[in-house]
Amino acid sequence: MSQKILLASGDSFTDPKFFSSDKSIDSKLRGGWPMWPELLGKELNLKVINTGDSGRGNDYIAKQILDKIYEYGDQIDTCVAVWSNADRHDFHDKKKNVINIPHDLLSIWGKKKSIHRIETHVLATTYAELFSEEGENKFWENLLNESFRYMWLVAEACAKYNIKFVFRQGVVLLDYNLWNEIYDEGYICDDYQLKEVDYYTLCDTNKYALMLNKYYKKNIVYPFWEYDNCIASITDKNKNKLTISENDRHPNDQGQVIISKLLSAALANVS
Repeated sequence: MSQKILLASGDSFTDPKFFSSDKSIDSKLRGGWPMWPELLGKELNLKVINTGDSGRGNDYIAKQILDKIYEYGDQIDTCVAVWSNADRHDFHDKKKNVINIPHDLLSIWGKKKSIHRIETHVLATTYAELFSEEGENKFWENLLNESFRYMWLVAEACAKYNIKFVFRQGVVLLDYNLWNEIYDEGYICDDYQLKEVDYYTLCDTNKYALMLNKYYKKNIVYPFWEYDNCIASITDKNKNKLTISENDRHPNDQGQVIISKLLSAALANVS
């Protein structure tokens, strides 16, 4: 009988190829350690399929999980998703290079060093210009609804195939503080301002988020869109021990151990 599978997905908190961009520290401290899926798979005695990839959004995470469920079906024993930011979206150019929003936008606005594509890429530039166009819109509502919908679809797929599953937020679902900072600096118009109260109202009333809490409460941490309920809040509070460096707040080797233990305890709660 073949070994059952642990299916894992996420962004840089999960990526088995992760290597820190902080060149100020020794290369041995920048990556190469086992990530939480490998640690958790060893503990559970499951074969690991880890589709995590740095910088990816929730659309990527959901699609990877759904594709693997279609491919492996009842061979999958357990699925764990460590979700990303709601405002990350992947596009591809003619050479199949990933163009990641908002990374490129943040580079254009001088808020973040570009790590995916040059900041002058036409698609990213056009997308950035969108935020200066006034007019009634439901941009943030639609953006959040998209992530919640993906989570609901993955939960339903796992339930259909009797797959044990746990969801956690790796980083905060949407960093409204960053977007407010961008607004204060004049890069986006009033219609795209995202106030804290509006963010929580959109999340608290979202139909897919409410259904996740109603039917899969043991599988998630509710409300999972709050910073205090995301994994980054744990590593940030112990940044000297659990993160890579002052310049890179990604979990280090010990941080990955803590994440694995956290997810193991969560799975025990749903078994």
